[in-house]
Amino acid sequence: MHILFPCLPHAALIAYSLASQALLVQEDLAALPAGHAIAIRGYAVEQWAAPAVLAPLTTLTELRLFRQAQLSGSQLEQILQRLAQLRHLIICDCQLAAIPAALSCCTQLASLSLDGSRLAAGWQHLQPLAQLQHLVLSGTDHLPASLGQLTQLQHLVLSGTAHLPASLGQLTQLQHLVLRGAADLPASLGQLTQLTHLELERCSNVPAVSHQLSALHRLQSLQLSECGLAEVPAAVSGLTALTALCLQHNRLAGGFDHLRPLVQLRQLHLQANDLDEVPAAISALTALQHLSLGYPAGGWQHLRPLAQLRSFDALRCWDNAPDTRLLLASEAAANLHPAAVQRVLDESGGDLPELLDLLAQRSLPHPI
Repeated sequence: MHILFPCLPHAALIAYSLASQALLVQEDLAALPAGHAIAIRGYAVEQWAAPAVLAPLTTLTELRLFRQAQLSGSQLEQILQRLAQLRHLIICDCQLAAIPAALSCCTQLASLSLDGSRLAAGWQHLQPLAQLQHLVLSGTDHLPASLGQLTQLQHLVLSGTAHLPASLGQLTQLQHLVLRGAADLPASLGQLTQLTHLELERCSNVPAVSHQLSALHRLQSLQLSECGLAEVPAAVSGLTALTALCLQHNRLAGGFDHLRPLVQLRQLHLQANDLDEVPAAISALTALQHLSLGYPAGGWQHLRPLAQLRSFDALRCWDNAPDTRLLLASEAAANLHPAAVQRVLDESGGDLPELLDLLAQRSLPHPI
């Protein structure tokens, strides 16, 4: 949830109630009911004396601190040490150098997000958080091997961590994993067999460890974007539970036959790969409902078998009129969602008579 704070002149305005969606001033905080949740964004500590205001709120269940760069480590310790009922905590862009020791007192925490901090110490303070299931970290270059001791984690997001410990493979309860900007993915990735969602973005050694994906049979959603892939990894062919696959922003030139076994696939994103043609293997993906291709010049006939296709993003398909006619004559075109047909017509400048005819046959409005 993104909270937008208006620019108001008086410094007493400090918080936002996540429950009532109301702005709060310092005097309002004392009257908050038990179990309340608040967010605080962008106010200097001198303006509202954070520890003195927040420390008495011992029944808070959710707290979000945004851009509190002037909040010292000792002040944050004072805030956290009394929030034993806290279930959800976000500390974003507060320039932390270490995980606060008082965090170990928040033993009810189920989700923790520490965004925009270069954490270098204090990792041991995560160990008492036995109920922690969701963890988000960004801006930290290296993670310790002790990360693998958080075996109860189900959802993990790591952004900007170049080197990941091999102990990542010990997090065998993980169902959702997002890694962005990792330069050294561990081979233990294949041990995370409970994963249903895996997102790897700007991870440079994916080609070298892609064979580890073959063990992740429960995957339903897989994203490998900006990973320098020259072909679809062979391991993808064994991930037959996939319903969504994103391979955008690579340099794919082959391996498309590895897509053929993915008969449950409903979403496929191949844009920004400089495809010359629609890959022939796509014709086997008859469950597809959403398809993004980018700028291929031809091969549209391979969409004919896709009777479930409801939307596709294939800009400039009008540049090749003969293949466009083949597409429009197919069963796939007859099943396209009206908005998808309308978009192609809009992008073409309304110059495709075949599309105009299709709109007329389906009682759709002509674009103005």
